[in-house]
Amino acid sequence: MIRHGSCCCDGRRASAAGLCGKEVSAKEDFSPFLTKTPFPQRLESKISLLQTLKRMGVWLVDTRIVALYQKGAKPDRIRLARALECSWQCYTYVIVGQCAPAYVICVGKGVGDIASGGLRRLVGDKYRVLPQRNARLPST
Repeated sequence: MIRHGSCCCDGRRASAAGLCGKEVSAKEDFSPFLTKTPFPQRLESKISLLQTLKRMGVWLVDTRIVALYQKGAKPDRIRLARALECSWQCYTYVIVGQCAPAYVICVGKGVGDIASGGLRRLVGDKYRVLPQRNARLPST
């Protein structure tokens, strides 16, 4: 999890975690991952982050296993939901089950809506659904 004032590796304070030493205190701290950064540096930053997460025992799995955008056009919500549901039921659910994770963090309410029943069967109450970083959340 990435939060203001936290280590960009796992959400814990960098000084306490001693993981990457990258304190996040402003949006500029995410610059290694932003599209303004030259592609080779951005790719290197992402690979480094994934390797750090892997060493920590954190694995990332994308629920939707196919890219659906065509020439930059996003498909309608129904097609996106169907692709996500099919990917979850036919592939990702099986993979997550085989991995037998101790805990699952599901990013995205849409993904959570589709995966929650399966996650409950796989890990009981040891999962949490978090909104996407760019989600439009109610202010209350």
